[in-house]
Amino acid sequence: FYLIFFPPNHLRVAPYGEDDDRGIADFTLVDFGVMFKFIEMEEVLQPAVAAYQGWVKLEQLRKDPNIVLYFSNILQKPVWDSEDFIIYFEGHWETWEFNKETQSVRLRTKQEKLAQLLGGVKDIDGVSAVVAGAKDELTKLPLPAAARALVVLAASTHDGDGLDVTKTINRIAAQKKLLANLRSILATATNGGDVVLPLHDLLDMADLAAAVGGASAASDLVHTRQAAQQAVADIVFRQLEDDKSKVDVPLLSRVLRLPGVDEVDSKLASMCQPLVADVGLEQALDFVKSAGNSSCTEVANTFATSALLMMDTKQPEPSTEEQLQVLRIMGSAGAALEDISGRLANLAQGAKAQDLADVVLAVGERGFSSDALAQATQILAGKLSGLQLPAARLLELAVASTKSSSLAPVVGAVARAVTADATAWPVSDLVRLLLAVAKAKKALNVEDKVQLLRHAAIALKPQLGSLPSADVIKLV
Repeated sequence: FYLIFFPPNHLRVAPYGEDDDRGIADFTLVDFGVMFKFIEMEEVLQPAVAAYQGWVKLEQLRKDPNIVLYFSNILQKPVWDSEDFIIYFEGHWETWEFNKETQSVRLRTKQEKLAQLLGGVKDIDGVSAVVAGAKDELTKLPLPAAARALVVLAASTHDGDGLDVTKTINRIAAQKKLLANLRSILATATNGGDVVLPLHDLLDMADLAAAVGGASAASDLVHTRQAAQQAVADIVFRQLEDDKSKVDVPLLSRVLRLPGVDEVDSKLASMCQPLVADVGLEQALDFVKSAGNSSCTEVANTFATSALLMMDTKQPEPSTEEQLQVLRIMGSAGAALEDISGRLANLAQGAKAQDLADVVLAVGERGFSSDALAQATQILAGKLSGLQLPAARLLELAVASTKSSSLAPVVGAVARAVTADATAWPVSDLVRLLLAVAKAKKALNVEDKVQLLRHAAIALKPQLGSLPSADVIKLV
């Protein structure tokens, strides 16, 4: 058996006679006394150049005592002339940087060498092998090199089937190592916060980090890439808070997708004030939705106010249905709820029950209560009589009534609608509705409550034996 080395960081025991061009098995044991005959040029040049701590001219290097000794005693030949050294350094560009103008050379740092190696490979297997074999130098990898590596690792997410063990291990290790070290890489790139990075580049980095491993990534990789996204987000937020970066319309939606963006909601809202003049109604509503999804209430309010003003001045005047659609988007985002409720009360009488229910539900689920919302809900309750809303929507209204007291007027109408068709309801949904009605205290009159419980009992009794224990507990 032979011990075979597989670059960059794997060993394998292989049977004698096995042909495998990928491994290296050309090492041997020699007497320590003759060990110096096997010293290579690199082992002499690196410590010699490193001693100068920077650039050194070729003429000075050719006179270095260690190099002169190596050529005379080991190679037993004259020291190379300058042209020979130039050919050698340019041929080993990943380790050496040669300046033709000054005829000087310097040893690249470990992180520079790593960046050079990454620049020399293009496919995912090459990038994975280099990153997987990297050590502490990865923490100070230049940002452009890290970005290029992320592009490759993020782009290849579905072509891993059929790979050998070594390539598979390298890919997994590279993904985790690069993402885990992204915070340190960014800290080096920003010099601890002194250097401002372009906002667009940072957002690209966050998107790339989120793409590594694809949609079916393992849970540990998902956790690692979330931490990497947060590292990028922290840089973005710090630059925004320090007024070192500005948000424009094309970048705003991407900033709103960053994790933890709600922590800079106030700052971001103030930056958005000058942007509203450049945003139309549809885009303003898109920003309202994005801000609402990210819990950025102040940003959502900023664009909601602008959207309402545009709707009020729009010609011809938007229909009731169109206005309710705008109010529903804002209500779902938790924006301008007081204004929405007032407008909703004014529009309720002429609105379709389904459209009105959508907006009432959106506002009620936010836990908001007001006299205007209660007025709109009262009108909705009247419209529900004789109208068959889907069971799912009736259940949503009942649950929302536990969050907002202004939705109490609709509970009776929901109960009457359920009473008329209780046996058609899924058992689990019926149990949830009974629990919601029980929580909405004093929202149901005695007669409606009695009828609801009687018809619910008829529907549930045959199913009691098969009810999940969680639903039984809710009923009790």
